[in-house]
Amino acid sequence: MNDLKNYVDSVDRAVTTSDDHNWEAIDRRYENLEDVADRAYENSSDEMKADIDRIEAKYENTRTQYKERQAEFNRKADEQMADIEAWYNRTTTETGERMEQTGDDINEGVQKSIDWLQENYEKLEDETQQKFDELKEKFERDEA
Repeated sequence: MNDLKNYVDSVDRAVTTSDDHNWEAIDRRYENLEDVADRAYENSSDEMKADIDRIEAKYENTRTQYKERQAEFNRKADEQMADIEAWYNRTTTETGERMEQTGDDINEGVQKSIDWLQENYEKLEDETQQKFDELKEKFERDEA
């Protein structure tokens, strides 16, 4: 049971300090340790079984909280991308022939979105990274 408890504690710490995790590998290891603990404590006291139940609940809670944080992060990334896309579409329509000035016209809110996306690029979903790369390419092409 100590192995299971230590593993759950380490997963709990890891997900609060980092955003990139291989949940398939984490779950496989957890399930293996959980099976070992369940077999070892099959005929044990209710108190020991309750300890295992608490450890299992902590793991599920950690996993759920991580997924919620990831969903919120992805929502924010999508929001930032939408801000940039809306600005780009608006300014390219408004400026027409003056596309070379588009890069100079970035307003503060859009620049904050760009900065945020650049700072968090590695954490973005692949689709969001691709959208961001395409927009950056458009900006660079229009500035040239």
